Amino acid sequence: MYNIGLDAEDNLDFRAAEDIATRTARLFQKASSADRLQRFFDNMYNAFRAQGR
Repeated sequence: MYNIGLDAEDNLDFRAAEDIATRTARLFQKASSADRLQRFFDNMYNAFRAQGR
């Protein structure tokens, strides 16, 4: 599971999403800009590729 928290105004609480990601050893990224969202997708892709897929 890969979680993305989109918050353009940078004022939402993503603790539940962060907790789910931590408990499942997956990624969570809060994205407040297109650049941060792109970096998350890059990280997600690299993690996927590291699993041999």
